[in-house]
Amino acid sequence: MRPHTTSAGLSSSARQTIAQATGFGYRYVRALGHRPIGLLWILGFPAAFYVITIATFIDFGSIPESHHGAVRATTALSYGVFGAVLVSLTTVSGGLLADLETDRTAVYRSIGVSPLADLLGRVGSAITIALVSIGVVLLVSLFTDATYTFDPASMPIVVVAVLGSVLPWIVIAYAIAIVTDSRRYATLVAISLALASYFATGFNGTVPTSFTADPMWLNFLPNTLSTRVLVAHAVGLEDAAAAGLTPPSLPTARRSLGLLAGYAFGSLLALYTIGSARLYDGGFE
Repeated sequence: MRPHTTSAGLSSSARQTIAQATGFGYRYVRALGHRPIGLLWILGFPAAFYVITIATFIDFGSIPESHHGAVRATTALSYGVFGAVLVSLTTVSGGLLADLETDRTAVYRSIGVSPLADLLGRVGSAITIALVSIGVVLLVSLFTDATYTFDPASMPIVVVAVLGSVLPWIVIAYAIAIVTDSRRYATLVAISLALASYFATGFNGTVPTSFTADPMWLNFLPNTLSTRVLVAHAVGLEDAAAAGLTPPSLPTARRSLGLLAGYAFGSLLALYTIGSARLYDGGFE
């Protein structure tokens, strides 16, 4: 028997999954809103870090004044991606661990809730909060005279860059939740990984000289590649070398976007597999 379809071409089960995913996403975002101190810390920490950095650690006296706005924008993007990574790790690992502790996944399954909807809800809410975190940093940067070059045609590139950066860390967040048995410990691990990923990779690839490995990796690692793609398409840099962003050259080729898209697709596949094998004992329906 063929599944019932609507005029829009969606089966009733697909419509139900979409409705449930929307409900799950709303639930996870709302749950974070019930912890205002944690929410303020997650969203405010990267922005505060940005302000401290440009006020204290960057010597603008040694930089031509015409480059000041671009330097501030580059710094803001690096902290924006850091904030997205931090949000992805802490919110997903903490929320998933809370559900595992109370065995909510078994309850969802018993009442016929689609596991796929749960997965899409978690991923969608994490991406939404990550975008808010990036937006907060960029908004703050505008008040410090950061300058950006906005081109609507670049929006698909921005979307791919953000997804390619956030989704791999959601996979890691799932792993943290599965192998730990304490939300406090999971949060500590998540924050440590976010900080390590930022500082160990040359501030998300914006300061190659502080990266101790081969600089070519900055155009391959998810968080550094996405940051450098965002800088290449959103900051009006006339001389990337003078700004200290090379080598390697900023990624502008299609293969860079293809790699980020691959990271995003591979992460979704990994999340699907983890959810099927570990969380719902038998697969997605």
